[in-house]
Amino acid sequence: MVTKAYYSPTLEIAGAALFGALSIVVSFSAAFIPRLPWGIALLDPISIVWMVCFLIFGIRSGIICSVAGTMGLMFFDPFAPIGPFMKLAATLPMMIIPFLILKTTKNKESCSGREFASPKLWFASGAIATIVRIVIMLPLVVAVVSVLFGTPIEEIVIFVLILNSWQSAWDIVIPWLIVFPTKIYEKYCIW
Repeated sequence: MVTKAYYSPTLEIAGAALFGALSIVVSFSAAFIPRLPWGIALLDPISIVWMVCFLIFGIRSGIICSVAGTMGLMFFDPFAPIGPFMKLAATLPMMIIPFLILKTTKNKESCSGREFASPKLWFASGAIATIVRIVIMLPLVVAVVSVLFGTPIEEIVIFVLILNSWQSAWDIVIPWLIVFPTKIYEKYCIW
């Protein structure tokens, strides 16, 4: 079991690199997932990998992994560069908001990702992160899709609300189920 005593920046970077590369490999499965005409997948598994990295290795690793995955997607995503940057913009609040909630509600000296094993804390902070995600993505998607595709704003708003809520649910539930009930966190965590 890795404990805080074994923490090192090398582990953070290695975890981010490993999961960033894994997210690029997983991106090939996204080619088989139905998409809206503007390129938004109805379910995107890439951010699930990024969220697992965050839960195991911490906020810096999660962000590094997400940025590395975004850069890697630039070579493969049919909607690059817009698609990967939108994915990054949508996923970062799903990490940053729970992290900030954890840091402001728990003892700053002893708080760790282990606190997210509590479904109450994780799912409550995930709900707040979903709201922030929608607030960020709504103007971004409206601006891009209305300009590039001429889609009516009302239609865009409906899809942004539905798809970001849907994807957020996956980004919250699946990584939590992968990391905590399976005890992966207890074996590999560094924060």
